[in-house]
Amino acid sequence: MVEEAEQGCHMCLVGTKVDLVNEQLAQRAVRKEEVDALAAKHKAHSFETSAKQGSGVGEIFQCIVEGFQARVQAVDDGRRQGLATGATHKQGGCC
Repeated sequence: MVEEAEQGCHMCLVGTKVDLVNEQLAQRAVRKEEVDALAAKHKAHSFETSAKQGSGVGEIFQCIVEGFQARVQAVDDGRRQGLATGATHKQGGCC
């Protein structure tokens, strides 16, 4: 599925029901080290969540927002750099 993702897509691996693992009511289906290695391989972030405890979900959205803001800032910086060097940047279909 990762191979089908659009270039530059922000990816997050999310494990759920971490409360069951923490309370020793269940075992992990995948070792944390394996998840972290897969996330690193695909430049993704990994999170563990619990809907029951309401934990981890906010961190996912915070990460997505921060990543989006960083990409927007990088584009803005690139445009400013192009203006500073006199490079032309054509937007849209006119001008």
